[in-house]
Amino acid sequence: MRSSFLFFLILIELIFNISCKKARVDSDTVSSKDNSVAEQSFNKVNTGVVAISIKEEGVNKAAGFSLTCATVTIQGDSTYPKTIIIDYGTGCSESDGGVISGKITAQISNKWSTVGSTSTYTLENFNRNGVILKGTVQLVNNGNYSYSTNVSDGQVSGAGWTVHHNGEKTVKWIAGMATDSLIIDDIYEISGSSIGVS
Repeated sequence: MRSSFLFFLILIELIFNISCKKARVDSDTVSSKDNSVAEQSFNKVNTGVVAISIKEEGVNKAAGFSLTCATVTIQGDSTYPKTIIIDYGTGCSESDGGVISGKITAQISNKWSTVGSTSTYTLENFNRNGVILKGTVQLVNNGNYSYSTNVSDGQVSGAGWTVHHNGEKTVKWIAGMATDSLIIDDIYEISGSSIGVS
């Protein structure tokens, strides 16, 4: 009887320990996932802004150009700097299935094909699939299908989480250049560092 009772106590202790371990949240894993979402979110926006900036060669022709569901407006004459506004309105679906709302306002210093040209953008009420992005990003054309990014005062948030995000990166476009209207086949090499605090 005593050994049965001891076995029963050990069994309850094991069940309790296993149950507690399953219920405990691994905060390092959650923070890593949140930071990964922040990285991916800013990278996605950067790709879109660069794609519009590349078309900026004929920037006046691009006015009113629709990025599947966004309205792109160019402010300024034939001189630089120029302002490009990418407006998703209250929400629309992009070709990749993302539901986006809000506005991106980019200041372009020179023709994007000019090495050293910058595009600095801010996000206004920007929301992609329930993930809200805030901050200022500067993109610099390094030439040879490469650009650098600098995210400052970045914030990415979703239901019950927020990541404060800053970083500097270099992005090199290594495949998909021949189909600039199709972003799904684009491949990028990314190097640099970032800090995300949840």
